[in-house]
Amino acid sequence: MTTLLVWVIVLLGFASVEAAEGTRPVPPLVDGLLKLSGVTRQLTQLAEAISGGFDQRSAELDVGAAETRRQILRDAYRADALYPLVVAAVITRYDEPHATAAVRAFRTPLFRRLRELEDAAWTPAALPSIRAFSEQLVDNRPSVERHVLVRRLDAAMGVTAIQLEVMGATIRGMSRALGTGAAADVQIRDLIAGVREQSMVPVKNQTLLTLLFAYRTVGDDELRDYLAFWESLPGRWFVTAVHTGIVQAMRQAAETAARRMKSAAQPAPVR
Repeated sequence: MTTLLVWVIVLLGFASVEAAEGTRPVPPLVDGLLKLSGVTRQLTQLAEAISGGFDQRSAELDVGAAETRRQILRDAYRADALYPLVVAAVITRYDEPHATAAVRAFRTPLFRRLRELEDAAWTPAALPSIRAFSEQLVDNRPSVERHVLVRRLDAAMGVTAIQLEVMGATIRGMSRALGTGAAADVQIRDLIAGVREQSMVPVKNQTLLTLLFAYRTVGDDELRDYLAFWESLPGRWFVTAVHTGIVQAMRQAAETAARRMKSAAQPAPVR
């Protein structure tokens, strides 16, 4: 689930995050929860992923401007800047029994195996294999039961939802950072609604295809066991808490990045 965050930000072009202000006591289970779920590892990979995505789109910039933007992204996406924002969201919604149940689930062999399959499927390197898999579906369609399971997993884990929320948060953050040139709130809402409407079907289709590919070696019974957690109270708590932190971080990310890049693009005052 968390691997796709890298994908979304690369596709959006840029974002950045500043560390959360202040500190609050972190319940012992929170660090373990984020590590076992893969969130911590993904945060450590974002800076390089975003920098790599920017490199693919920087041909029109001169060398100096490209390096300036690249450095902004590297600095802003340090794990120690992102992590406190996600932790703060989890702490705000912290529930000890739910956290305990989630940690217990994430430690099982089934969860570890499916997490590895998901991580591998949400990488750029997997795209050729996913395209080949898609072509094979014409003659080898998964069962109706498999389609139902994957759709329910998408809904329970919030895979499609988090991508659309991150898009909206990025647009809102960037618009706020642009100052007097930014659109009014109603225009921003209309823009976000338009992007969501245009993106909903292609994002959902790509999500379902990627999950079908990721779980192609997993039995239906195993997927039912996996789904049982995500549809449980602890599973829903985890998705809400972590996704809230991610969306908040991405909104602040976009605002910070747009503000810094706008400042960097302004000519130096004449003395």
